[in-house]
Amino acid sequence: MSLSSAAKHIVFLTPGFAANTSDSTTIPALQFFLKAYLAKHPDRKVSIITLHFPFAKGSYYWHGATVYSLGASNSGFPKRFIYWKRMLQLLNKIHKENTIDNLHSFWLAEVAMLGERFAQKHGLLHTVTLMGQDVLKSNKYFYKTKVPFDRMIALTENQQAVLNENFNSKATTVIPWGTPNEFIVPAQVKQFDVINVGSLTQLKNQELFLDIVHELKTYNSQITAVIVGQGPDLQKLKSKCELLGLAENVTFTGGLSHAETLLKISASKVMVHTSSYESFGFVFNEAIINKVPIVSMQIGLAQESSFWKIAKNKMNFVNNINEFLKNQNGLFENHKILGMEETVKGYETLWQNKGRT
Repeated sequence: MSLSSAAKHIVFLTPGFAANTSDSTTIPALQFFLKAYLAKHPDRKVSIITLHFPFAKGSYYWHGATVYSLGASNSGFPKRFIYWKRMLQLLNKIHKENTIDNLHSFWLAEVAMLGERFAQKHGLLHTVTLMGQDVLKSNKYFYKTKVPFDRMIALTENQQAVLNENFNSKATTVIPWGTPNEFIVPAQVKQFDVINVGSLTQLKNQELFLDIVHELKTYNSQITAVIVGQGPDLQKLKSKCELLGLAENVTFTGGLSHAETLLKISASKVMVHTSSYESFGFVFNEAIINKVPIVSMQIGLAQESSFWKIAKNKMNFVNNINEFLKNQNGLFENHKILGMEETVKGYETLWQNKGRT
């Protein structure tokens, strides 16, 4: 069944979701996408089932949608099987009360596996967005989900290439996240030369960021850098900062709200993203719409342009950053911003096309 204009009910499945309407930090991209969908279709019934987070079990309203939290809280096995059963029972209950027209999962993992099982049983269309590390070989659920490749949505061509390399197949559709207008903030005084935003983990590779700042300091002893985020690597990064003599150059903000993060990005001259893998990198959108140039590896949304330089090693990063610090005039001329409304349209086109097959 396609999600046509007559459709009444769509259900989204996710491992985690915003705990309330004030929670701006839990999977922001997903929140902005669903807000755009709900704004376009205020007459449709939208249900969101989240398996692990929030940690408390219950239901609540979120911008017009009903959210059902199962509160699995990343439980281990065999206890997790109980929550899988509860998700399927909840889907059955919802379907009986108000027929589900379409089912869509985020991450090709356990919720997609359960969603596909339910969809096959009830003859529903089920599609999945590949959100992150679910395209890596380490994804133990990849084949267990039994979702056909042509019903998988990749976020970028770079992510699709990783999928093809690891599983010898491509998602048929690439639909990037659009950029909400809410991302535009008033121009800030440039407090920082370089900024790094992300969870403080090995994957985000902020140790490389500190090495880059250390090298930049040989060109400018007053170089200013800021790291926005929190995570398990915080103390290790602070220790390395001290070891490299960067205590006066680097600011750690800890975790910030989405609005506060945008202000920090706008107050920076160059975004430096050192992660070795990203499925998309929503933070890139945040930088671009606020006209902050980017230096990163060939990951996620990355594409060489006047305002985006691709680096393969530390000195690539350093040289590109120095170029941006010297000149930022005209970098964003003629660049068109993709809106989240266009992302919603892409999903609806896919749902309608797959629903007719």
